[in-house]
Amino acid sequence: MGRIIKKADERQAEILETARGLFLSRGYDATTVNDLIQAIGISKGAFYHHFASKEDVLSALVWSMAEQGLALHEPLFARDDLSPFQKIQAFFVNGQQFKKEQAPGLRAFIEILYRAENLKLRLRAAEQMTELLVPPLGKVLTEGAAQGEFDIEDPEETARLILNLGGLVHEAFAVALRLSQSDYRAARMLLQKRADSYERAIERLLGVPKHSLSIIDAELIALFLAPATQER
Repeated sequence: MGRIIKKADERQAEILETARGLFLSRGYDATTVNDLIQAIGISKGAFYHHFASKEDVLSALVWSMAEQGLALHEPLFARDDLSPFQKIQAFFVNGQQFKKEQAPGLRAFIEILYRAENLKLRLRAAEQMTELLVPPLGKVLTEGAAQGEFDIEDPEETARLILNLGGLVHEAFAVALRLSQSDYRAARMLLQKRADSYERAIERLLGVPKHSLSIIDAELIALFLAPATQER
């Protein structure tokens, strides 16, 4: 029985990984169940044994991606040696460091994800990530508000707003990436301006001192736009 379950898990993982590649390269709407079946080399019966539809595959895929994002921050939220404000600072620092380490992959992922044909995948991924991160992030904000570190009235909605505003920054990364091919300086200025605006907005939302948060620094922007820099 154990071996059967393991094989099922492996097949599901294979379907999801194949779907990730096809959804990104072709677009979610342009990819069919038959495309998935042919790419993997399985029967329709085998596919439908694991997933009821293409929409079911999408839901499972973006949920898996969201869980990976949660796993990055979950240990931080559980720490007892940091104040709520320190946890928020570390939350953004951890995210920034992860983006620096994964800059080439992040660049390729954003370039593809922000194509028009991948709108449904992008929106679903953002929705799932928000739903997973709002509860633990909201808990930290609740603790900080109770201790007087944050000046907020609704911690959970504030957490949701922080994450939603982050989507605007990701969109700016996509725009800057396209712009960098013709005007690197303009692309860098766009990203820096959006990053500064995001940081100041989050600080005002939380009621914390100006420049007390570092979310996107110049190093991350340079790493993200590195190919354009190297070509010039």
